[in-house]
Amino acid sequence: MTWAISTANLERALYGDWSSATAMTNSIKNILTGFNLEYLMKGRFFDIGCGDGKTLHELKKSYPTTNFFGIALDSAELAKQNNPQAGIVTGSCDFILFGDGMFDVIFSSKIFDYSELGGTSPVFPKTFRTQDLAQEVKRVLRKSGIYIIFESIEKYQADLFKLAGLTPLIDDLYLRVFQK
Repeated sequence: MTWAISTANLERALYGDWSSATAMTNSIKNILTGFNLEYLMKGRFFDIGCGDGKTLHELKKSYPTTNFFGIALDSAELAKQNNPQAGIVTGSCDFILFGDGMFDVIFSSKIFDYSELGGTSPVFPKTFRTQDLAQEVKRVLRKSGIYIIFESIEKYQADLFKLAGLTPLIDDLYLRVFQK
């Protein structure tokens, strides 16, 4: 008897459940389509706080010609295993180790717990100031590029991205999209 296993089932068996990465990927694709910005995915995509790298892996399936990069706030090893074709580093999001204007799309989700206003849990050490992140995003984002944030952030934090020179396209409680 032969067993056939789909790519999705193989990934799930090897690396755990991928449903949240798939949902995140679909949301990113919907935003890009809604603003007619899918052309940006022919360049460079950067995930700040890429965690396990699963979202980058899922996006690569839909955008095979895109160059993917990520920064892991803890350890980049699992992200590299799940996504070996991406340029993933361990580091801080308030000093991004990439060049000016390098990225067409920047994405983050669930990183603001690590900001100066994050929770009090020792699980989330305060590793960056939102003002510094805003300046770095502006620096590494190319002209007309976008920054997508999936999470609730304080109004003052969103205002820091505006002060850094990024224009809000979506300014909602759980979704913010800025354009340079």
